[in-house]
This record gives sequence, structure tokens and C-alpha cells, in this order.
Amino acid sequence: MKFYFHTHYAKDLCLQYMQNKNVNDFFEYKWEYKYGQWFITFIEYARSMRSLGNSPKPTFMVIFKETPEGTDIEVEKVEDIPIMFVSFKEVHQFWETKLDAVLIKEDTW
Repeated sequence: MKFYFHTHYAKDLCLQYMQNKNVNDFFEYKWEYKYGQWFITFIEYARSMRSLGNSPKPTFMVIFKETPEGTDIEVEKVEDIPIMFVSFKEVHQFWETKLDAVLIKEDTW
């Protein structure tokens, strides 16, 4: 599954925001750079009665592409967990809240 977002923020600012937790973040997450790419793993819901508990934690590869109007963000699920315990809507909500990103397109296989 792959999601495409756009934000008005510059790429450098997006990367800076991702490295800092925010009180409005929808998830507690691990943000890391490895293999020459950025990855995000959603660890737990923030400020919620819901919990990911012992369920598999979804990991996504994140690619930022600077454009004249801001930054395009490509978010692709990397592991092969048959059932995702986080809904598409929650993934969208995370990016909308974190980087004021607007969903452009989604490819759900």
C-alpha cells in the first residue's frame, strides 16, 4: 500500500518536524534513517483509549520530494503483515496533523 501526500512545508522543515514529537501527534512513533531511506514505525496510539498492544507495528518507508509549491510525501508500507491494525484513515490523519499534508492519491493493493 502506498499513499501520496502534499504539504506546503519545505523538505528540510518536514524532516525537522518529523524528528520532534508534538502534543498533537496521533501516534507515538519511531522515526529512523537507515539503508539511505527514512522509515516510520507507529508504536502506539497517543492520547487514546485504543492500543496497538501486542499487534504488529506498521512500518512505512517515507520519501520527501521537494517541489516549487512545497513537498510531496510518498509513504509506502514495507512489511508483509496481512492485516494492518491501523486504518488508512488514521494514517491519513497522522500526516494531515503532523505536516498539514493533503492526500493526493492512495494505492491499496
